[in-house]
Amino acid sequence: PFPLRRTDIDLFEHVNNTIYWHGVHEILAQFPELEHNPYRAVLEYRSPIKYGEPLTIRSERNGDAVRLDFTVGEDVRAAALVRKI
Repeated sequence: PFPLRRTDIDLFEHVNNTIYWHGVHEILAQFPELEHNPYRAVLEYRSPIKYGEPLTIRSERNGDAVRLDFTVGEDVRAAALVRKI
């Protein structure tokens, strides 16, 4: 689970874009060999997350890369890929 604060929400009642990057950094802390070396991150937005929706970040490590899914229930709202370079 990745709890949202009221300050994470923009004027349109959606999660502010910077919050996705906060989530990426939270997950990267679990993989110091990636976090403390040069890496490339790509984040793809799919649909908005609204305040009060139960957000979960799912991650999967595959070699020198980590894939993250920002989900509400089973619906992937954004996805990221972080790869060591």
